[in-house]
Amino acid sequence: SSIKSGMSKLGGMFEGMMSKPAKDTLIKNGLMDYSAEHFEIASYRALMTAAQDMGDDTTAEMCQQIIRDEERMAKFLEENLPIVVHETVTREATADD
Repeated sequence: SSIKSGMSKLGGMFEGMMSKPAKDTLIKNGLMDYSAEHFEIASYRALMTAAQDMGDDTTAEMCQQIIRDEERMAKFLEENLPIVVHETVTREATADD
C-alpha cells in the first residue's frame, strides 16, 4: 500500500542518523516547536487560572495576551508543518532516484 511505502521511506530517513546529519532535521524541529507552543499554551492557561483564583487580574490578563500570541504561532506551525514535511520527503525521494 502507499501508506506502507511511505512509512518505509520515512523509516529509511532515520537510518544512519548517528553517522551522518539527519535528513529530517527540519521536520523534527517543526514537531518540537509545535509541541512547545502547545505546552506553553497549557502552562499559561494554568497560570491564568491560578491568577484569577487569587484575584490577580493583571497577571491573568497578561497570560491571556500571551496565550493569544502562542495560539497564533501554533496555528502558523500547524498550517506550515505539512509543507515542510512534503518538501523534505519530495527532496529526499528525488535525491534517492
